[in-house]
Amino acid sequence: MSPCYSMTLFQKVLSLNRYVSTLVLLCSCAAPAAADGLDRRALTILGITPGESTFEDVARLYGAAGQWHTGDAHSSETKICFRFGSGDAGTWVVFASNSEMAGAPQYLVTDIRLYSSAEFFTDTQRCKPVLKGRYSFSTKSGVGLGVSAAKMEKILGKHERRENAHFVWVACPKIPIPETDPKYDYWLKREGCFEDEHGGWKGKPYYNACAGVTVGLKNGKVTYLELSSADSIC
Repeated sequence: MSPCYSMTLFQKVLSLNRYVSTLVLLCSCAAPAAADGLDRRALTILGITPGESTFEDVARLYGAAGQWHTGDAHSSETKICFRFGSGDAGTWVVFASNSEMAGAPQYLVTDIRLYSSAEFFTDTQRCKPVLKGRYSFSTKSGVGLGVSAAKMEKILGKHERRENAHFVWVACPKIPIPETDPKYDYWLKREGCFEDEHGGWKGKPYYNACAGVTVGLKNGKVTYLELSSADSIC
């Protein structure tokens, strides 16, 4: 697996922290379709929603699969994998739980990565076969394998940036932390965390509900798809 494929949304958020205000502004100015396409629940695929579903939810749908771990610090994650179909038409799907954003014991799914047969995937031997049934490798909004680059931009708007041969969309809207939250006072006292309307750092506590889409293209079609969702604060 290439380094680009293994980059988590948490790493992407870290690299964009000083641009969070710009990102939120871009999201608010984008077309409605782009906003809908990056909504966390709009990223549901194969019945699993990153940022909400767990490994247990995956097991209920596709059976238990062996876990393995890779990376450390921000890239540390536990993964399970399934192969849908067989032969040249097979598709590999990895469900990953970032250790810093989720991890044990619940293993919240933070990233879903889909590899078509056109992609080189090194961990095929780890994938549990799912041979029966018909499955859709796209979200309700239309983001998925086999989709054209033009349709992706119609759904999500102009891509945020390019990483080597991959196109990335990231949205991190600010969600206020309610005063009833047990840790509200703790966060309120933290300095240098929450920007206010004057450009200072005396704002009320909030967290960034980040969602991301990364695609790899071959011959103008999506052959690699990563759907990510995680919350970050301060």
